[in-house]
Amino acid sequence: MNPIRNLQFAPPAITDGRVTVAPPLDVIEDGCKLWKSTLVGHFVGQKLPYLVVNSIAKRIWGSYGLSEVLSSDNGFFLFTFDSVDHATNVMERAPWHMANRPLVLKC
Repeated sequence: MNPIRNLQFAPPAITDGRVTVAPPLDVIEDGCKLWKSTLVGHFVGQKLPYLVVNSIAKRIWGSYGLSEVLSSDNGFFLFTFDSVDHATNVMERAPWHMANRPLVLKC
């Protein structure tokens, strides 16, 4: 399924002066499937450069099935694993540190 071809407009609603959008349930379910083996991480203190995080993550989590590392402009990192079990194993072995900085992980 190509998600680009199946784009649907979800009209916004205004409730108490706030604009909200409620996507269809199938969009939410598809998103959950897509991201189910991804952990979100954030470093306590100063953000580390992507190349440093990518290198360290692949070294320490390569055997856990790490398949991709992404970063956002606001300091969050996405760590995608090849299975939910592998992502869960990483979560269960917390706390983690990279370059002497504590890493907070969420499912």
